Amino acid sequence: MNKCPRCGEANMREPEGINALSRTTRGIQDDPVWVCSDCGTDEGLEEYFAAFATPQSEWPITARTYGAEISEMNRQYLEWSVSQ
Repeated sequence: MNKCPRCGEANMREPEGINALSRTTRGIQDDPVWVCSDCGTDEGLEEYFAAFATPQSEWPITARTYGAEISEMNRQYLEWSVSQ
């Protein structure tokens, strides 16, 4: 399993395109950079609440900005999926 370039964790999926496309590479001339699902969620929350996503120059990150919230969302999803 490949490491996410944003967080450094080995949680990237194959094929590459099922991961999250980093919000830092969405310009017309940008080369796509794929990040793990949790980092994609973190970038989305950063963009929504702070109007930016952590730039690649600050990667790898030491912690996700909304890590606690993402963990709680994942916990709730797992709890829900088990009850189905």
